[in-house]
Amino acid sequence: MTNVTLSIENLLYRQYIEEKLAEKDYSVISVEDTRLAQTVAENPEGILLLQSDRAENSLIEFARKLKRIFAREIMIILLSSDYLAREKAGGAVDRFFHFPVPFEDVEAAILEIQNEVRSILIIDDSKLVHNHLSPPLVEEGFEVSNAYNGREGLEKAGTVK
Repeated sequence: MTNVTLSIENLLYRQYIEEKLAEKDYSVISVEDTRLAQTVAENPEGILLLQSDRAENSLIEFARKLKRIFAREIMIILLSSDYLAREKAGGAVDRFFHFPVPFEDVEAAILEIQNEVRSILIIDDSKLVHNHLSPPLVEEGFEVSNAYNGREGLEKAGTVK
């Protein structure tokens, strides 16, 4: 069961999303903005769905910090009516939607994030380096490709997503 933590300003939309996610058997935690950091720290795995009418710098900075701390454990979806929010957020969020957004689009993003396979290409001429780095990366859910020189790395880079 996937954990989805909600921090949605719009009360009616929050209730709508909570209800729809519960119908789909997601584990939903809905929090007030002031409790968000504590809740995420206690439950760092899953998806964080943030909605703000204004994508304030503090919210985006909070998302950046979360990604630095919980890069693999948490995925962030930002919903905002602020048309500059996507640019402000940069790599701090995994998905962005202009608010309001239909539940079907939110659910599709959640499913896409759940099914994402992250790939990494290791380029080094030492088999020892590959043997040392590959197992923990695979254990963390990465799909690992290896190249033993620059030319091979360039060839493989075109096939690694």
